[in-house]
Amino acid sequence: METTTLDDEKFCRVLSEAVHEVTGESVPEGFTLDSPLGDLGVDSLTRMEVVTVLEDRFCVRVDSELLPKVSTGRHLFDAIRTADRI
Repeated sequence: METTTLDDEKFCRVLSEAVHEVTGESVPEGFTLDSPLGDLGVDSLTRMEVVTVLEDRFCVRVDSELLPKVSTGRHLFDAIRTADRI
């Protein structure tokens, strides 16, 4: 999937799918990209797993230095959009 054609709505859907894949839980209704990932039950370890799923889906590698700063879906979206293609 190309990151250049992503908008907020599409990324939110893909992020929801990735969170569900990793945690087995559905994303709560009303979740937006500005919601804290913690509201989804995503802790630091789960965040790494979700990032791995997204990296595979988008064929990118996120700079590991950015990951500790990722606290919302929007931060994650920005990290994916600026990641190196593989």
